[in-house]
Amino acid sequence: MRMIKQRRIDTGQIGGVLSIFTQSMFIFGIVTFLNTTALVYQSILKYYISLWGFVIIIGVGLLLWMAMYYVIIMPSMIQFGNRQGYAHGNPMREDIEIIKKELKEIKGELRHTKKKRLKIRRKIRR
Repeated sequence: MRMIKQRRIDTGQIGGVLSIFTQSMFIFGIVTFLNTTALVYQSILKYYISLWGFVIIIGVGLLLWMAMYYVIIMPSMIQFGNRQGYAHGNPMREDIEIIKKELKEIKGELRHTKKKRLKIRRKIRR
């Protein structure tokens, strides 16, 4: 799926800073989640459900979320990342292009060799 044309602007510093920032936010996300669940339990749910019941519900919910993430979201992210990496200056792409060119040359030489062998066989049969 092609959206908006992307451009290569820098050498990756912007992406590196954003990557470090978003990956470090993972820790803050965990802390925020734990604080929020503790607050919700303490202020509202402690009157309706036991602490262990709440912990089990949260644990099962987290396991279901992680399973859904692993099965659906992660493969999509990997596919998107691979597509972006291939399109924007991946060194392996250059290697693949060289290999394709060499393979094309080899195929051409094989066709030429095969034609020569056929001519020789025809001469031998006569």
